[in-house]
Amino acid sequence: MPKKQIPRVPIQTPMFEIGPDGKPRLTRTWIIFFQRREEAGKLCIGWDIQDSTPGTDVSDPVIPFDAMTIGTCRVRIKFYDDANPLEFDILNNGTSIFETLPLIPAGTSTREAQEFTAFAPNQLEIAVDDDVTLNIVQGGDWEVAIYLVSA
Repeated sequence: MPKKQIPRVPIQTPMFEIGPDGKPRLTRTWIIFFQRREEAGKLCIGWDIQDSTPGTDVSDPVIPFDAMTIGTCRVRIKFYDDANPLEFDILNNGTSIFETLPLIPAGTSTREAQEFTAFAPNQLEIAVDDDVTLNIVQGGDWEVAIYLVSA
Protein backbone atom coordinates (compact mmCIF):
# COMPACT_ATOMS: atom_id res chain seq x y z
CA MET A 1 0.00 0.00 0.00
CA PRO A 2 1.52 3.39 -0.97
CA LYS A 3 2.35 5.81 1.83
CA LYS A 4 0.17 8.92 1.98
CA GLN A 5 2.03 11.96 0.78
CA ILE A 6 1.94 15.01 3.01
CA PRO A 7 1.07 18.10 0.99
CA ARG A 8 3.34 21.14 0.93
CA VAL A 9 2.16 24.43 2.39
CA PRO A 10 0.80 26.64 -0.43
CA ILE A 11 2.88 29.62 0.71
CA GLN A 12 2.48 31.60 -2.51
CA THR A 13 -1.31 31.39 -2.43
CA PRO A 14 -3.40 33.84 -0.39
CA MET A 15 -4.94 32.14 2.63
CA PHE A 16 -8.09 34.28 2.72
CA GLU A 17 -10.41 35.84 0.16
CA ILE A 18 -13.48 38.01 0.49
CA GLY A 19 -16.64 35.96 0.01
CA PRO A 20 -19.87 37.09 -1.68
CA ASP A 21 -21.19 38.14 1.73
CA GLY A 22 -18.22 40.53 2.15
CA LYS A 23 -16.63 38.45 4.92
CA PRO A 24 -13.19 36.80 4.74
CA ARG A 25 -13.05 33.06 4.13
CA LEU A 26 -10.37 30.44 3.44
CA THR A 27 -9.43 30.01 -0.19
CA ARG A 28 -10.12 26.67 -1.88
CA THR A 29 -6.36 25.91 -2.08
CA TRP A 30 -5.98 26.21 1.70
CA ILE A 31 -9.14 24.19 2.39
CA ILE A 32 -7.71 21.35 0.28
CA PHE A 33 -4.34 21.71 2.04
CA PHE A 34 -5.90 21.38 5.52
CA GLN A 35 -8.05 18.45 4.42
CA ARG A 36 -5.01 16.61 3.07
CA ARG A 37 -2.95 17.40 6.19
CA GLU A 38 -5.71 15.86 8.29
CA GLU A 39 -5.81 12.80 6.06
CA ALA A 40 -2.04 12.43 6.34
CA GLY A 41 -2.35 12.41 10.14
CA LYS A 42 0.24 15.15 10.67
CA LEU A 43 -0.76 18.10 12.79
CA CYS A 44 1.61 21.04 13.14
CA ILE A 45 2.17 23.91 15.49
CA GLY A 46 4.45 26.58 14.11
CA TRP A 47 6.09 29.95 14.49
CA ASP A 48 7.55 32.26 11.86
CA ILE A 49 10.38 34.17 13.54
CA GLN A 50 11.60 37.37 11.85
CA ASP A 51 13.51 38.70 14.88
CA SER A 52 15.59 36.26 16.91
CA THR A 53 16.49 38.68 19.69
CA PRO A 54 16.68 36.63 22.90
CA GLY A 55 13.53 36.81 24.98
CA THR A 56 10.77 34.96 26.75
CA ASP A 57 7.48 34.22 24.98
CA VAL A 58 8.69 35.94 21.79
CA SER A 59 5.54 35.28 19.79
CA ASP A 60 1.87 34.96 20.44
CA PRO A 61 1.13 31.81 22.44
CA VAL A 62 -0.23 28.92 20.43
CA ILE A 63 -3.41 27.33 21.76
CA PRO A 64 -3.80 23.91 20.08
CA PHE A 65 -7.24 23.11 18.70
CA ASP A 66 -6.46 19.39 18.67
CA ALA A 67 -4.34 17.06 20.79
CA MET A 68 -1.07 15.81 19.34
CA THR A 69 1.90 13.62 20.15
CA ILE A 70 5.08 15.41 19.07
CA GLY A 71 7.20 13.46 16.61
CA THR A 72 9.81 16.04 15.63
CA CYS A 73 10.68 19.70 15.84
CA ARG A 74 11.70 21.06 12.46
CA VAL A 75 13.41 24.35 11.77
CA ARG A 76 13.60 25.92 8.33
CA ILE A 77 16.33 28.56 8.13
CA LYS A 78 15.42 31.56 5.99
CA PHE A 79 18.30 33.81 7.02
CA TYR A 80 21.26 32.88 9.21
CA ASP A 81 23.58 34.82 11.51
CA ASP A 82 27.32 34.47 10.84
CA ALA A 83 28.34 35.37 14.39
CA ASN A 84 25.66 34.08 16.78
CA PRO A 85 24.17 30.61 17.20
CA LEU A 86 20.42 30.17 17.55
CA GLU A 87 19.17 28.38 20.65
CA PHE A 88 15.48 28.20 21.44
CA ASP A 89 13.06 26.53 23.80
CA ILE A 90 9.43 25.56 23.40
CA LEU A 91 7.35 25.38 26.55
CA ASN A 92 4.08 23.55 27.03
CA ASN A 93 2.22 25.02 30.01
CA GLY A 94 5.49 26.51 31.28
CA THR A 95 7.62 23.34 30.99
CA SER A 96 10.26 22.80 28.30
CA ILE A 97 9.44 20.04 25.83
CA PHE A 98 13.16 19.40 25.21
CA GLU A 99 15.64 17.27 27.10
CA THR A 100 18.45 19.33 25.52
CA LEU A 101 17.66 22.72 23.98
CA PRO A 102 18.07 22.87 20.19
CA LEU A 103 21.18 24.77 19.12
CA ILE A 104 21.87 25.75 15.53
CA PRO A 105 25.51 26.84 14.97
CA ALA A 106 26.28 30.29 13.58
CA GLY A 107 26.66 30.30 9.81
CA THR A 108 24.36 27.32 9.14
CA SER A 109 23.20 27.53 5.51
CA THR A 110 20.08 29.37 4.47
CA ARG A 111 17.22 27.09 3.44
CA GLU A 112 18.81 24.23 5.33
CA ALA A 113 16.29 22.31 7.42
CA GLN A 114 17.18 21.14 10.91
CA GLU A 115 15.36 18.44 12.86
CA PHE A 116 15.35 17.86 16.62
CA THR A 117 13.90 14.89 18.51
CA ALA A 118 15.43 15.05 22.02
CA PHE A 119 12.21 15.58 23.94
CA ALA A 120 11.93 15.61 27.72
CA PRO A 121 10.24 12.61 29.35
CA ASN A 122 6.48 13.07 29.67
CA GLN A 123 6.51 16.13 27.38
CA LEU A 124 5.52 14.53 24.09
CA GLU A 125 1.79 15.07 24.54
CA ILE A 126 0.11 18.39 23.82
CA ALA A 127 -3.55 18.61 24.76
CA VAL A 128 -6.33 20.85 23.50
CA ASP A 129 -6.06 24.32 25.07
CA ASP A 130 -2.48 23.84 26.35
CA ASP A 131 -0.40 27.03 26.34
CA VAL A 132 2.53 26.49 23.95
CA THR A 133 5.13 29.29 23.90
CA LEU A 134 8.50 29.95 22.27
CA ASN A 135 11.59 31.42 23.96
CA ILE A 136 14.77 32.52 22.19
CA VAL A 137 17.73 31.71 24.48
CA GLN A 138 20.50 32.82 22.05
CA GLY A 139 19.90 34.57 18.80
CA GLY A 140 20.82 37.50 16.69
CA ASP A 141 20.00 38.00 13.02
CA TRP A 142 18.23 34.70 12.36
CA GLU A 143 14.96 34.34 10.45
CA VAL A 144 13.45 30.88 10.85
CA ALA A 145 10.23 28.91 10.78
CA ILE A 146 9.89 26.47 13.68
CA TYR A 147 7.36 23.63 13.59
CA LEU A 148 6.29 20.87 15.94
CA VAL A 149 5.09 17.94 13.84
CA SER A 150 2.97 15.13 15.24
CA ALA A 151 4.15 11.55 15.27
